[in-house]
Amino acid sequence: SPAAGLVDEPIHVMVHNLAPGARIMLTSNLKDEKDALYRCECFYVADARGIVDTATHPSVGGSFEGVHPQGLLEHMTGVIPGRRLLKRDVTRPWLVTIELGPVGQPATQSRTIERWHLAPGVTMREVSVGQVRGRIFEPPAEAGQVPAVIDIYGIIGGCVDSRAALLAGPARLAALVD
Repeated sequence: SPAAGLVDEPIHVMVHNLAPGARIMLTSNLKDEKDALYRCECFYVADARGIVDTATHPSVGGSFEGVHPQGLLEHMTGVIPGRRLLKRDVTRPWLVTIELGPVGQPATQSRTIERWHLAPGVTMREVSVGQVRGRIFEPPAEAGQVPAVIDIYGIIGGCVDSRAALLAGPARLAALVD
């Protein structure tokens, strides 16, 4: 997996030099901005060549089963039950630690990756017109005239940037209305 990417891009893990049929556990962990810990655990079986490739090999148990490109992130649950993973500051990445180890034993390897909600070059600015307020996520100026999306979240109160930040990109403007 690339060391940094958008939160909606696949997390691809490839493990080599395993014994054919070896069972491994991949675990992903992250702490949110309030220091709550979220975790996903899944189990894989090495193929006849001693390889596990999360893009083609299914998880055979744990937090999810099957091939799921974003499974290590989307299937995270709070270590404290009932906590909801919500990105509060889109200008900073989630730091996701992926750990690898034999099933039932401590991890032997780990790598930390960044997952961003805000695409490179996209800027965010506050807007206020009368009693309406919100944020605009703009692509780089060289993008020229681009289509726009309006995000009206409406449930929590206040602006929740994560969805609008992801909707914006190199060729699309997103506006979040509170």
